Amino acid sequence: MMTADLERNGRRPEFGLVHPYIGAVERTKVKMLGEVSYNRSKERQAFAWIVTHKLRFLQLTAERLRLFWFPDMNRPWQSLFEATLTLAGLGGLALLFWRGNVLALVASVALVAYSAVYYIIQVSPRYRFPLEPMLFLLSAQLLTVRSGLARARPLS
Repeated sequence: MMTADLERNGRRPEFGLVHPYIGAVERTKVKMLGEVSYNRSKERQAFAWIVTHKLRFLQLTAERLRLFWFPDMNRPWQSLFEATLTLAGLGGLALLFWRGNVLALVASVALVAYSAVYYIIQVSPRYRFPLEPMLFLLSAQLLTVRSGLARARPLS
């Protein structure tokens, strides 16, 4: 049974049975059908599976959401760092909302729009890398206000 984690799935022997990157049979299907037709057949197969396994799909979706924002890294300190970055970034975002800053909405849309696709497909820690600069900036917002380095009122 596959999981929500791309790296874990890639190490499983069954992965080659369903993915052309590792599986010769699937790679041959891509060559025979063409990429568009192959992907459409996989899409139909995925939707059929979702319809017949609704609870498992919801469980995987919840697991993917958690893995996107709180990834399981190779080293415990890396996992802790990523979790801290996520929480501090969300804290900074909440602070922007609390202050009525329009950037809060912009940042929220970017965070949600980019991450949403990874709630329904396999997730990897590297998929969140494009959002990490934003999380660092949001974290800095929180830390500067919490440390008293920022003005009491936002710049107008």
